Amino acid sequence: MREVAYQLPQRPLSMSGVFRAGLHLVRACVGQAFLFSLVLALLTNVPNTLLFVYADQAQPLGSTAFNVLVVGAMLLAIWLHGALIALLHAVAIGADRSLRTALRMGLRRYLAVVGCFVAYALIVILGYVALILPGLILMVTLLFAHFLVITEQLSITPALQRSHRLVWGYWWRTSIVFNVLVVISLAAFLVVGVLAGAAFYMTGVTEPAGPGMLVVVAIVVPLVAALLTPFLYACSYIVLADLQLRKEGLP
Repeated sequence: MREVAYQLPQRPLSMSGVFRAGLHLVRACVGQAFLFSLVLALLTNVPNTLLFVYADQAQPLGSTAFNVLVVGAMLLAIWLHGALIALLHAVAIGADRSLRTALRMGLRRYLAVVGCFVAYALIVILGYVALILPGLILMVTLLFAHFLVITEQLSITPALQRSHRLVWGYWWRTSIVFNVLVVISLAAFLVVGVLAGAAFYMTGVTEPAGPGMLVVVAIVVPLVAALLTPFLYACSYIVLADLQLRKEGLP
């Protein structure tokens, strides 16, 4: 596939500019990003698919096979998560954008990404338990730690600290951008739900656990997620780059 050149913005962006730059970044590696995103979406959707398949069992969560499959899928998903970030970063800085290189980076920084996820969850939960407001603040300021362990190859604590420093002073702006991305995602899945419901109604399908619903849960939902994911990741990467530009200027 022919490579498309990309250049990071050289000046701070408006909010609409963030989304446009995210689209341009996706376009520069759309085939590779979609491939990663499709596998990632299928892996993260494993629990939903298995719960649907095991719907007739009283305690599917107690099944050893169920738990092994879910845990295995989540562990692989974290690897793909890091690899997708590595791919976008390589495209943005003009480095080697091969899938193999991205996968290697995702694997090399795997434990750091896992550590960031765990630390992020614990810190935010403790913040909510303390006074709620600290949890809300930290939930946004620490969002980029798992990006920074890939893009700057930082260890967990420095990544969390750097993310907090970059977002501090731009909390509302960052929060609004991510809320817009959440609304876009919810709207896309709402449309899928409405269309699926209309299709079932028109075809006379009344069995909620039938094969038609299995297709929606196991195939349609991951496909929609795979189409959205590159844009969501790219916009997140652009927000981080924009914060670095605002706080530190051009490298």
